[in-house]
Amino acid sequence: MKYFLVTTLSLIFICCANSEKSMQASENENNDSQNGLICKFEEVTGSHVKKRVCYTQRQMDRQREIAQEALRRSSGGVASNPNP
Repeated sequence: MKYFLVTTLSLIFICCANSEKSMQASENENNDSQNGLICKFEEVTGSHVKKRVCYTQRQMDRQREIAQEALRRSSGGVASNPNP
């Protein structure tokens, strides 16, 4: 009975803490959107835990360009050294 009570109280406290964090996250998202930031959750390589990251639209466009250029180079679309 003692363990049941401790477990129940622990779960209640955890639930309250999670709802507080989600409220803070939603407030931060509102502030970020006013500052021109776009926030999303990304999975970190080697982990299943998602991390919240925020970028401006310009940063996201630049990252997309870099990724596309790397894909073009790796797929053989454009020779990186035309005169070997």
